[in-house]
Amino acid sequence: MKHAGVGLTIGGAVLTVIGVGVMATAETEVYNYGSYESTNGDKFVMGALATELGVGMTAGGIVLWSIGSSKRNKYMKKMKSLSFNLNPDPRQKLTLSYKF
Repeated sequence: MKHAGVGLTIGGAVLTVIGVGVMATAETEVYNYGSYESTNGDKFVMGALATELGVGMTAGGIVLWSIGSSKRNKYMKKMKSLSFNLNPDPRQKLTLSYKF
């Protein structure tokens, strides 16, 4: 979960920046015989869609990242309480301990 969240967050941020950049450069107005004509309207729409998708990915990634981190910490505490050791002592070869 944590790694998926990191990937979604970074990917979403990159997609958001690309989308904003595309929207910023998309609309150009051309003066043509007494009137202004807008060109590249499709490019602006694609930039808006990329920005919306990027923001959604970033938001979802942050949530997954935080949940994954908390679950990882919880499981790490559980794993530290269980230990298995090999001892070179002739009287005690294996040790299994559980702390609670």
